[in-house]
Amino acid sequence: MIGLSIVRFEKTRAVWEDDNRRASWGRPLIRRRLSWRAENAAERPDHLSDYVLRDVPVGIAATGMRRETHAGGSSSVRADRYWGVSTQRSMKTGFPAAERLPERFLRCYGIAKKAAAAANGQAGRLPLWKVDALSRAADDLIAGRLADHFPLTVWQSGSGRETDTNVNEVLANRAIQLLGGTIGSGVPIDPIKDVNTGQSLAGIFTTSLHIATVIELEETLVPSATTLVRALDRAAMSSLAQRLRSSLARIDEAEGGLHDIVTGDDHDGLAMSERDWRTMAAGIAHETGRPFVLPQGGGGDSGSLDAVVAAMAAVRGLAVALLDITEPHGRAGPDRVSASRASLEAMSMVCINVMGLDLTVAIAGSRGNRGPRALRPIIVLSVLNAIRTVGQACVAIRRIIAPARR
Repeated sequence: MIGLSIVRFEKTRAVWEDDNRRASWGRPLIRRRLSWRAENAAERPDHLSDYVLRDVPVGIAATGMRRETHAGGSSSVRADRYWGVSTQRSMKTGFPAAERLPERFLRCYGIAKKAAAAANGQAGRLPLWKVDALSRAADDLIAGRLADHFPLTVWQSGSGRETDTNVNEVLANRAIQLLGGTIGSGVPIDPIKDVNTGQSLAGIFTTSLHIATVIELEETLVPSATTLVRALDRAAMSSLAQRLRSSLARIDEAEGGLHDIVTGDDHDGLAMSERDWRTMAAGIAHETGRPFVLPQGGGGDSGSLDAVVAAMAAVRGLAVALLDITEPHGRAGPDRVSASRASLEAMSMVCINVMGLDLTVAIAGSRGNRGPRALRPIIVLSVLNAIRTVGQACVAIRRIIAPARR
């Protein structure tokens, strides 16, 4: 990571490596897969013996609606989609559907779910043939191949329960398809008993946001802002460049808190133990290549979104510094002046918008992460949009502003 503090990195890496040793991520599963087919047959009851993992392309060759049963009876669901009856009902809220949760967040939800399934497999809560099917389904989500199966608006319950249910249904039905079952039946993979077992809504949602924020910062904002700093140095604008360096250092410091996964409370089924959560953290670290860990003393306060609020505040600080670039300087021809002015005004709007999004995150974060007080979906939308917008704006402004100031 650019500008990463050596002290923080060494400390985080030590915890990360310790978690990997204690969790032994992957090694038990690899050893057990040496006799995978024999174990599959031994683990399954007779009525599930026909469900065998196979290669099936993503997609459902069906039209119209299918019927799914639920506690209240049965309902119709789009036959060509992996979501289930709960998601279908959630689409009827009447709230504006134009704004949806960013795809980056949904992919990271897949990372968290994949790691949770593996941890549950190692703990014996899930048979390994189910773990393998769910991992394959999660890989499809992580790769973006299931993007069309998340129709919900960001305007939902503040806990994010509808999105969590959407993810559980999509992963369950994709896994069922891979095992040769009937989509929508809940057999042999159940969205709650299998996909969501041992997890809490607060923990899995917030952990997914942590993953998404770290990746968005490292892949979108920090590289583009660092390139802009170099361009400002070349343009003899060292004072502005130094302000941006200081802002990036504060972002780097805030990012450290995002490497902690969150366990939450109110788990479905038998709650995952601390060892299980460490295994899950090691799995997320393995999948992302970033040092995600279970914080010392457990999964932290499930009612806190402080790490996300702090990271967003640091991004807002960068936006404040970037506003100083938006006043035209130097001499240039009429065409360059005109082009620069438009870009500078656009950059001003980007920065002001980020300041507004930071206020949204601060207010939403102050309501906590528990029950009806939580406002997580708007935090997801605001944080990830702010990071991506500033990152893209830094690319645009570097191409125009720095040459105009030479």
